[in-house]
Amino acid sequence: MSELWGLQVQLSPWTAFVLFTWLNLLIFVDRGIIPGSTVEFNQFIVATTGTHQSDVLLGLLQSSFVVGLVGGAVLFGHFAHRHDPFFLTGVGISVWAVAGICAGLSYYVRSYGLLLVARVVSGLGEASLLCNIPPWIQTHAPKGQQGAWLGLFYTAIPVGTAFGYAYSAALATSVGWPVAFFVEVATVAPVVAVVFTMSNDSLPSSTPSTTTSDTTSLLAAAASKNPPTATTAATAAAPATASPRHHVTLTEELTAVLRSPVYVCYCLASAAQAAVLIGLSTFGSALLLGLGYFDDEATASSVFGVLISIAGILATPLGGWLVDALQRTARHPSTAASGSRSGVTVPRTSLRSPRRRDADSSAVDTRDRDDVIIVPPVVGDFEAIDTDTDTDTDGAAVAAHPTVEDMRLLAQVSMAMYWATWLSAVLFSVVVFCETRASFLAVLTLAAACCFVTNAGVALGQIASVPRRFQSFALAIAALVLHVLGDVPSPIVAGLVKDAFAPACVAPPDGGGDGAASATSVACRAEGSGQRWFVLVTNRV
Repeated sequence: MSELWGLQVQLSPWTAFVLFTWLNLLIFVDRGIIPGSTVEFNQFIVATTGTHQSDVLLGLLQSSFVVGLVGGAVLFGHFAHRHDPFFLTGVGISVWAVAGICAGLSYYVRSYGLLLVARVVSGLGEASLLCNIPPWIQTHAPKGQQGAWLGLFYTAIPVGTAFGYAYSAALATSVGWPVAFFVEVATVAPVVAVVFTMSNDSLPSSTPSTTTSDTTSLLAAAASKNPPTATTAATAAAPATASPRHHVTLTEELTAVLRSPVYVCYCLASAAQAAVLIGLSTFGSALLLGLGYFDDEATASSVFGVLISIAGILATPLGGWLVDALQRTARHPSTAASGSRSGVTVPRTSLRSPRRRDADSSAVDTRDRDDVIIVPPVVGDFEAIDTDTDTDTDGAAVAAHPTVEDMRLLAQVSMAMYWATWLSAVLFSVVVFCETRASFLAVLTLAAACCFVTNAGVALGQIASVPRRFQSFALAIAALVLHVLGDVPSPIVAGLVKDAFAPACVAPPDGGGDGAASATSVACRAEGSGQRWFVLVTNRV
């Protein structure tokens, strides 16, 4: 129970979702404070450290949250077995708020070190929201709206980041950047108090946990259409008891989630998506300058930033709605029957481990059946799926493996992500042939939008491809993979590719000019073809 001083607030799932989305928005507003006021933060760094390389320390400030985020994700993901998700979220956001206060105070005590530590701790605190809330959304959103809810939740990322830039710039030039941290902490404080008084038990779930009694019902339904066997009867007659409560270790959790090849693929997909978007964002303004579409860096940066933000704001919720639409289509019997031509027809009773598959080995007629799901080839064979049960944080029985509902969801998500990825690749290929500024920007924006479309689907895929008791930890590992293989190395690899395809656009090493001057030089603009190929190769790599 996450109850504060004996109080408990009764909220509808929608109201709770709005609160969590608001928290996610504030987190990404916070991410935009430093890049939105680089001049003021550079002045602070020079004044407190005496360095002449303030840009390096500024970059360290902006990326330092990753250290705390990775560690916090593993920590909060692991403790999801033992504590209410709302309690963990309240603890994490409280830590994040304390980090914001310390970040603001660092200005008055003139300490770069305090500011750096505060940014690391802020990443640790926000990890609680990242790990615990998406699985909660997946189980508590109205049936058929999980994708839309997750899409709206993740839309807070581009919206918050874009607003954070303007918010930081406005306050830094008027009352000072420390106020930006203090205001966001004051805004989040009442929300955290409400989160601590919420209980997950009081909110209805649209996706009830699969218990042994549910398994008995499934077997009974199958037996009504197929001749019963001795094994089936014995299984159906088994008592509905849950497994003893067991606190798993980190090693056991890691082994459990990595045994799912589909989960691993989704983790690599999210890392690839982040790598493409971060690589393009890092060199976007230089690319527009080098192609001769703009003559000054400020205009190029503004236009590129606005277009990418619009793509994220529009495409992220669209991706969620697309997944929901595919789910609704898949539930129609005629659609399921026609879909079996391009996928694998799997009876529910076969979604069990090999030791139980002989319980229902008779032929199954899949026409107009509601106990059949269509798994497309991209999903494959999930032999780890079983109808065994385990216990959650309150000792209640929950599915020890992905449920049939999870597999139906996963099948549709995989198909949607498959086509969105291919469309993105096609559009990035078309960019190579776009000569005019309007066509280049339009196609590049559409390609970026296809990347953002996958946000909700990838999250749902990571959640649905592992047992429910490991979903929070699965998101923690996914965050680790995303940063280690995605947004951290991406600017380095993209820079190497760009320098190889457009060497004339590289800034002279010894003060012979700056990056903007090099990007607008005649030699650099003569390598326009190489810069377009850079966009394609960055996407393919």
